[in-house]
Amino acid sequence: MKAMLWMKGARAFVLVGLLIAALGGCGSSGASELTPARGAGAAPGADQEEQLPNYTASVQAPDADAATLASLARITEEQAQAAALKQVPGTVVKTELDNENGNLVYSVEIQTATGEHDVKVDAGNGRVLLVEADDGTDDGEDADSGERGR
Repeated sequence: MKAMLWMKGARAFVLVGLLIAALGGCGSSGASELTPARGAGAAPGADQEEQLPNYTASVQAPDADAATLASLARITEEQAQAAALKQVPGTVVKTELDNENGNLVYSVEIQTATGEHDVKVDAGNGRVLLVEADDGTDDGEDADSGERGR
């Protein structure tokens, strides 16, 4: 009888251990192993910080050279600039096609009376994804509605 009770207890202990292992273990080391890598070409288990802002463009960008990225863009640089200027009136300083967090975007730098702003425009559909002040802070731009100061 004692042997049967001992076996039931041992099975319960094993089940609890399997459950803990399946859920990521105890402590912080198990959690980082289950977090998917966010960068293209990242080594499995690489300890990476999540990159913010966390937006999703309509075109996903591989780690590639500028010519490959340009071939994936569905809008022109001029169309990206027009979309950015509609959101943030000013003067375009610089426009670059970038792979940002695996998303293909145009980064349009615009000079305004209040400073410089970096506008991220989806290279697939021309939608403004993010507006940042030159100090790296979010201008409070809601890219979906076009409203400021949410």
